[in-house]
Amino acid sequence: MTFIIFRILTWSTLAALGVFAFLNAEKFSSLATEITDVRSGLNEKKIKLEIDKNESSNLINGLYRERGVLREKNELTQTNTEKMKEDFQILKPKKEDLERLIAKRETELAELREKLKKGEENLVTVREKLSPLREREGVLETELNDYKAEFAEKKANASAKQGDLDALGATRRVVSGAYDKRRDALLEEVKKPAHTYYGDQLEVVVSSGTPSGKGFFLNEGYLDGIREGMIFLTKKADLENSEYFFTRATLVQDRLTFMEFDVYFSANLHPKVVSDEKLFLIRTGDSNTSL
Repeated sequence: MTFIIFRILTWSTLAALGVFAFLNAEKFSSLATEITDVRSGLNEKKIKLEIDKNESSNLINGLYRERGVLREKNELTQTNTEKMKEDFQILKPKKEDLERLIAKRETELAELREKLKKGEENLVTVREKLSPLREREGVLETELNDYKAEFAEKKANASAKQGDLDALGATRRVVSGAYDKRRDALLEEVKKPAHTYYGDQLEVVVSSGTPSGKGFFLNEGYLDGIREGMIFLTKKADLENSEYFFTRATLVQDRLTFMEFDVYFSANLHPKVVSDEKLFLIRTGDSNTSL
């Protein structure tokens, strides 16, 4: 009996459900659509969630990598910092030495500037003193240029005069040669005396001078034609342009003669005559002798 009642209740329930489903078919269809949409959205959310998970994983991995880089940089920075501290400790004494050296150099520079200032003041004073000297220098330079120009002119004139003098010397030598030839020719026709004749030229050698400087001794004497009182026009044989001076034979022996400078004819001209010096003696017409 109970089984029958249960079966009746079961079929009644199924019938009621069938009627309920029939009556609410549209509602069930709409609900199924919503469920489908929800499931579709849920799948999209899951897909997006997976994508976000991947991106998050990538970001996290990037952060880990960046953290590693930052750690390395931090360690390197710390290492450099420690090294810089060590370098600073090493450089600190040098810095103090440099500061002392800088202070010393600044003091020296200040002293040097002070000296330079005084030097500039002295320079101004010196320039003021130099101004007239420079003006004098300009005047002297102008005079020097004038003297140089005058000297060049005189030198040119002297060169011209020297040319004239050389020409006169050549003429003199020619005339002297002609005179000597003519004189020798005439003397050959005249019987010459044993002593030196007027115009004759003797080449003699000085044996010594005198302390007084009034004359000199010759190695030639009476046997060479020299007589007391003879006056000679005398010149030095080794000097071409030697000046003539007058001498008088005051003491004559066979191989010795003392020649005295003739003050009357030569005034105060007393040339210096030394031993072994050669002289030319030309007898003049003023010889005070009867020979």
